[in-house]
Amino acid sequence: MRLPLIVGMGHAMELLITGRTVDAYRMGLANEVVPEGQAYERVLEMANNIVGLPEGALRADKETVVRGIGRTLEKRLRIETEMMMSMWLLKDKHSDGAQAFLDKDFKPEWPNHGL
Repeated sequence: MRLPLIVGMGHAMELLITGRTVDAYRMGLANEVVPEGQAYERVLEMANNIVGLPEGALRADKETVVRGIGRTLEKRLRIETEMMMSMWLLKDKHSDGAQAFLDKDFKPEWPNHGL
């Protein structure tokens, strides 16, 4: 049931009917392909990037996506607005994060990042 949501109806039907092997990356079943033997190093690199981001914002983003599954566009936009407003009410100054991005300083300080 979830396959059409991930790869689209055409690709899902092709997979189900033909049973052929596919390019998982091209179809959207994999986010990235790394050279053989490099997966662990790539995972560590991604993890190091993620831990430097504000935990509260990541949590809110994930919740927004999960809550929006199966909803109308109007409802998804409402959920997104609610989550965005809740983030702006937190103690961290989000303008600091935006400025850090513009300055290419990808390690801004987030003293209240855990919410």
